[in-house]
Amino acid sequence: MERVRSKGVTILAWSLIVISIFMLLQVGSYRRAYFFLTNTLLFAIIIYAVVFYVAAILAGISVLRLKEWARKLLLLIAIVGIVDMFIFLPLNHRVVKELVNTSEFVENLEKQYDSLSAEAKAKFAPTKQYYVRIATNATLDVGNVVMGIIEVIMVAYSLLLLFFFTRPRVREQFR
Repeated sequence: MERVRSKGVTILAWSLIVISIFMLLQVGSYRRAYFFLTNTLLFAIIIYAVVFYVAAILAGISVLRLKEWARKLLLLIAIVGIVDMFIFLPLNHRVVKELVNTSEFVENLEKQYDSLSAEAKAKFAPTKQYYVRIATNATLDVGNVVMGIIEVIMVAYSLLLLFFFTRPRVREQFR
């Protein structure tokens, strides 16, 4: 009897493959984002990310072939994804904080202030220091909100994978 793959399995497997490829391509930017970490810790995070996303791509491809071991690997990846969100949550928020405190960021804000019209300066930011402070705080707030939204989406996606791939009708497809 030929096994039939449901649309849900197909959609979620392809979404896992695409998301994992995208995230794997982002690993190259870790050096810039996590510049405040020691080289050893940064190297460990990069190795972990590469292994995690390659495993996720492999799981996604094999789930498309309805391999039971791939379904179990996908469940493990979803659980690890949830756990690592709580591990990386403080680290990701620190990335935002560290980036807005770099001299390059402050210099760019000072250049922006210099390019403002006199009317805009008088209305919104009477001094360069005030402008830099409010722009830095606003960037920090927005960055933390965006990071929080991304983290909630990733946890929800992992929970969706866990829920969907443990359903009896879905599990039957892998037997």
